[in-house]
Amino acid sequence: MLTLRVDLKKLKLIILSLMLFVLIAIVGLIAINTTSIIYYNYIICSFGLLVFVWSIWSWYKLRRELLCPYIFFLMVAFVFMFGQSMLKTIRIPISGRDLHQMYPLTIMLRANLFTVLSLLALHIGSLSFCRVKGRDNSDSSKSFIIDSSPTTYKAISIVGYCLFFISVGPMLIDLYKKVILVNAFGYRILYEESLMETGLSRWDSLFTQFFVPSLICLFLSSRKSKAQRLFASCGMVLYSLVYLYLGGRGQAIIVLVTLILMWHYTANPIKGLRALISALFGVLVLSILPVLRQLRNITGKTLEDYIDMFLLSIGNENLIVQTLSEMGSSMFPLINVMLLVPDSYPFRFGTSYLYSFTTVIPNLGMWKIHPAVSKANLGIWLKDVLGLSYGPGFSFAAEAYINFGWFGIIVLFILGGFYGWFFSLVDKKQDNPAILVFVFTVFVLVTMTTRNSFIGTVRAFLYVSLPLYIAIMLVRNSIEKKHR
Repeated sequence: MLTLRVDLKKLKLIILSLMLFVLIAIVGLIAINTTSIIYYNYIICSFGLLVFVWSIWSWYKLRRELLCPYIFFLMVAFVFMFGQSMLKTIRIPISGRDLHQMYPLTIMLRANLFTVLSLLALHIGSLSFCRVKGRDNSDSSKSFIIDSSPTTYKAISIVGYCLFFISVGPMLIDLYKKVILVNAFGYRILYEESLMETGLSRWDSLFTQFFVPSLICLFLSSRKSKAQRLFASCGMVLYSLVYLYLGGRGQAIIVLVTLILMWHYTANPIKGLRALISALFGVLVLSILPVLRQLRNITGKTLEDYIDMFLLSIGNENLIVQTLSEMGSSMFPLINVMLLVPDSYPFRFGTSYLYSFTTVIPNLGMWKIHPAVSKANLGIWLKDVLGLSYGPGFSFAAEAYINFGWFGIIVLFILGGFYGWFFSLVDKKQDNPAILVFVFTVFVLVTMTTRNSFIGTVRAFLYVSLPLYIAIMLVRNSIEKKHR
């Protein structure tokens, strides 16, 4: 009887979401064929804010969780792909580059409509395929109860320490080089094409990708060792602080969020006063981000420079609005793709997704540029087409449109179904901690790919997360076999 009720609740939320989708689509169809562009553009932006609130609320109603990987993943997608338009809805002036002032309202209306429908389709897919929580484990005040065999924890710890010792050396060397370069030339030097390593020369840098996953392993396997948990926590915090100093804000913030989520799930649930302190800390971090952006291309900067800039900025402008304005400008790729495709360039009909999977073939010197990079890294393509001196990035929505036009919304539904199912594996009834390692490793690697090409997601799974999970299972089986 309980299962029936849960299924009916899920079906009800999906139907309501579909009704909202149809309503927005009808209004959008009217808007595109009318002359009242300003009025209807505001309505579509308002629908976007409604979809944002509805997505969070409906996920909570179904899963009884707010502090979870999916909600953060969804929030990042909304902020980057629709942030400026949500600010427009609540009449907050955009700080900095305002896309609505840069482009005609006709193209902004189309971009806003496509983004709203894409994000809603993403969430409908998530609701459709996520695992449903029953009433018996809806109490979010308790941390995870994991009754798995101790051998799994031992296997995770062994793999974590092995990866840590393998990756810590290359990671420290890599960070040292980056600090020297950034101090001498600014943050943009890190994306200088002449510094990009290819083929066999990239092997050292590939090891660095396992540093944060190794700390995730050590944290999640530390149920009986507070010292190990503290060690992993300090490692993640220090890693984030160094990247914030360099100017790499997105990855640093996601690492900190991952640490908070793991702490909430497995160590000490964040509620009450701890939740308030965490929220205030989040506001502080968001306020610092614009300062990091202003200083990251200045050479020879010191910690004192960051503090002085932050104090000067507090009284002059709303730093939170400045952060959301800058992040929300990531609708830029979609707008330009809509202007270029199909008038100047043809639709790709899924080839960028297909080429993304070829990244499983390592570049052992066979190509100067791997086919996956040249065909699936659409941020580089857009940079070359527009003649930009910086990387504009990309997005889920822009890649869906460049492949299938308006039918690309279906792709977002499919992606949403996968992420909804995958992130809902984090559950109090989850008796395999290796699954938690898998989910959090994917989360820390793919969350920022909402503003990049699909190839980043494929690489995260194929090169890091999946091999890590397989290694844990192999070590666990080896331990159990030895005991038998």
